[in-house]
Amino acid sequence: INFCMLTEVESRSTDGSKTWPAFLGLTFDKPGGKTRLIKSVHNGPLYVQKLFYPEGLEHAHVYLLHPPGGLVSGDYLKISIDVGENAGVFLTTPGASRIYKARKDNSVQRLEFDLKIGANALVEWFPLETIVFSGACSRISTKINLSEGSRFAGWDICSLGMPASFSGFDLGSFDQKYVLQQDGMPVYVDRLELCEHEKSLISKSAGLQGFMVSGFLILGPFVSSTESTISRMRGIDFMANSPHLTSITRVGNFLIGRYLGNSAEHAKKIFVNWWKLARPILMQREFCEPRIWLT
Repeated sequence: INFCMLTEVESRSTDGSKTWPAFLGLTFDKPGGKTRLIKSVHNGPLYVQKLFYPEGLEHAHVYLLHPPGGLVSGDYLKISIDVGENAGVFLTTPGASRIYKARKDNSVQRLEFDLKIGANALVEWFPLETIVFSGACSRISTKINLSEGSRFAGWDICSLGMPASFSGFDLGSFDQKYVLQQDGMPVYVDRLELCEHEKSLISKSAGLQGFMVSGFLILGPFVSSTESTISRMRGIDFMANSPHLTSITRVGNFLIGRYLGNSAEHAKKIFVNWWKLARPILMQREFCEPRIWLT
């Protein structure tokens, strides 16, 4: 591993409070048939420790670590990952991310994730849920770019407030943008924007319909018909006693699964079951749950 640590940068917000910007840059390649982390650069509290190979040397499991576990006012996390040609990488986080109530100056809490996937590479990006506390002032941007022959599976699960304690997202703002590209051209864009003084989208029938947890699963591109896969995914009975809405649609050569409900854990279980069905077809790999999820 070519490892380089940058000097940590400490800055201050407009009210003099400390902030903690952080950067993580990872580059993967596949020399000699083994996916390796050939370069790691980090600044601040973002890093990885070691790679795991529970399903063979060609497909590495990587845990992205952010020890503070959450974002406060002024924090800016930036993650940039480059996966080389033919490599295989499974990326996840060890726990939920939290975006806490902002300070009085409403300094933005920002997270940017940029993933480049080389030709014929296989990448899975399954972070655990993001919990956005009432009063947060957050901006989240995810950009994924696929190359010829590459395949991607990923999800995003967001809890606006704390459903278990009946605490909603009454104050603050939330702006999330998720863009999937092929060779620089957008093929799927998902945007959720809740302004400081206008949150009617939470209750509208064309919005979140009063639910606090939303999520989507992206799988593709598929090179063959997906009708039988969609039928099998829709045929699974998920948590009939828990109020929620789910859907699976095809967008071009991609499958998009969606969840609306009040439980991030239920959303994850549903997405995992869909992933179990689709992974052997999309990735030519059997289901392999990361050990970190079981601890």
